[in-house]
Amino acid sequence: MKRRTFVGAAAALPAVGILSATVHAQSKEIRMVEAGGASGESIEKGYIEPLFKKTGIKVLRESPGSLGKLRALVESGQTSTTLFELGSGTILQARKLGLIEKVDWAAVNPAPMFPEAKAEYGFGYQYFSTIMAWRKGAKEPKSFAEFFDTKSFPGKRTLPDFPHYCLPFACQAAGVPIEKLFPLDVDLGFK
Repeated sequence: MKRRTFVGAAAALPAVGILSATVHAQSKEIRMVEAGGASGESIEKGYIEPLFKKTGIKVLRESPGSLGKLRALVESGQTSTTLFELGSGTILQARKLGLIEKVDWAAVNPAPMFPEAKAEYGFGYQYFSTIMAWRKGAKEPKSFAEFFDTKSFPGKRTLPDFPHYCLPFACQAAGVPIEKLFPLDVDLGFK
């Protein structure tokens, strides 16, 4: 393995159809760091078990995964991890830190996949959204600037417990256009 580890934006998708014959010939076991819990169990059922039945390759799951863990693995140079699950926002951070490499799609030769799941530095296997919601009859915020405006929009707020989601919301509220969010101005987000 090279200095950088190969990272999938939730790397389970390639376990079914992306592993090449070269990988199959070289290894009967690969390591994957993933989130664990129900997500990890779905990866096991949907991707890992079919991969094993088709190729005999075992996938050893480890959890949890985080940007800090990825960084420690890469900087130690002593990793045998092949796949690392990260969210799309965290992949941007990992890329900026030089922790991941581009995917060689010609070598990977995946089974058909949605074009938006096939990215330069990773690949996706699930979709979700973070949305604003409010109770019936409440004044409806139309932007993150309004969401964070507690004077014009009184009431409680809740946000995901993931700074890599919330800080971009706060930066958008401060007027940063979405296409210019990264590199993220963390100080502005906290302000």
